[in-house]
Amino acid sequence: MTDDLRPTEWFRPGRTEREQGAAGTYGVTANGVVEAWLHGSWHDVPGIALAGIEKMALAGVEGLVEGFPEIIYGDAFGRRVTLVGARRGSSRTNSGTRQQRTRIDADYGIEGLWLKPDQLAITKAVVRFIDQDLWTSWGAYPAEITFEDGVGIVGLDVRYAKPEPLEAPLDGGVVRLTDASTHQPLMNPNGWVLKSASEFVFEFDAPIEIATFQRQYLMPLEVLLTSATGRRSGVERFRATNREWQVPRERHEADRWITVHLGHMAPEEDTKSSTDLLHRVTDFDFAEQVPVVFDVARAHRYPLEHYGTLRRGAALGYLAEFIAAAQLCESFHRTLHPAQRDGMGLDARLTKLDQEAGGLLKEIADDKNWHKRLGRLRNIVAHGLPRSEVLTSDVRSVQAGTRMLLLLFEVRFLVALGFTPEKARGLAVNRGSHGWIVLAIKDGYPHIKEMTANGVKP
Repeated sequence: MTDDLRPTEWFRPGRTEREQGAAGTYGVTANGVVEAWLHGSWHDVPGIALAGIEKMALAGVEGLVEGFPEIIYGDAFGRRVTLVGARRGSSRTNSGTRQQRTRIDADYGIEGLWLKPDQLAITKAVVRFIDQDLWTSWGAYPAEITFEDGVGIVGLDVRYAKPEPLEAPLDGGVVRLTDASTHQPLMNPNGWVLKSASEFVFEFDAPIEIATFQRQYLMPLEVLLTSATGRRSGVERFRATNREWQVPRERHEADRWITVHLGHMAPEEDTKSSTDLLHRVTDFDFAEQVPVVFDVARAHRYPLEHYGTLRRGAALGYLAEFIAAAQLCESFHRTLHPAQRDGMGLDARLTKLDQEAGGLLKEIADDKNWHKRLGRLRNIVAHGLPRSEVLTSDVRSVQAGTRMLLLLFEVRFLVALGFTPEKARGLAVNRGSHGWIVLAIKDGYPHIKEMTANGVKP
């Protein structure tokens, strides 16, 4: 729960006069999740629970109340809020008074303006993602150190060197990766905090719905950064505007900018360096490959959502993670090769994926039957076949299998983004954690062979 819940008046669309509001609270958690509560009532009908009123309305009782609105407006201590996709959450209502405590769930929240349903579209957006600066690795403040023999460091010259923006075309627009570095003085006037940072800037010729923008552009970039770091990314900051909005009493262009709160997983605390990443922005031909990222996401939405779930940082359990990783690779092959949807087992799909990814898995396993063994292991785990009882005390085989499948997906995903198999394989081999991944696979692979000995001929 957020510690910054503001007293708020909530309004229905078309009923935004002060006397038509209902009391409540509003806040945003550190993870960007909107927390909204309704304490009063929009209905001047004391003595009847709000939930009961809505049931009567649905039953056709005239003149009482409409259903819970899908868009709700709020005045949070002078800050205008629009909740989109609103719906009733958990609720407690005093049957003898109008007092209640009802959670308002929403698809997303907007701060800055009250927008109507036909206004939920933007022409420009500025977005930052979790781990984006790690992926960008821009050095906006290069330092030059001066040494003197026998003394050591005698001078330090730090300057701001603005990184060159990168740009790629979109259907009806453009996306840029631009500098967002900051410098702030400390309380001590001799000290400064310098931070190199970047942000994505989207501009469109015609308005694009916020929900469509999330699906077509934000989700693909989240998956891209997740594949780079191996942990779930998310939208850290999302500001947007629409040049067609008419803002009453507008004093400056800034008055038409909004902040969109989508919510995201809490960032993981383990420290990573750029050498731990599968890929970085410098590995891409930005103008050529970034548009491919969005195309790939449209074509392979299900497996990419699946991958994001596996990397979200919450433990599924070793057996469930292995089954999910097998489904991930299987569904990815199906969307890559729609003509081969039927008639292929998991082992054949794994072989095809590895061939298209440079043969890295076959080399690591050093076993021509590695794909058959993973297919057999999936059946043992999924169907409780003989030998499955071993997994109640020894999960080393499925741990190794999960690492193999995730590595296979990530390298093949790079090929889908336009890298050659050799380049994709090289990126995987060169990342700092690759040696650990290979060691973990090699340590666990004998257990995979033992589990599948009766089902796979040498």
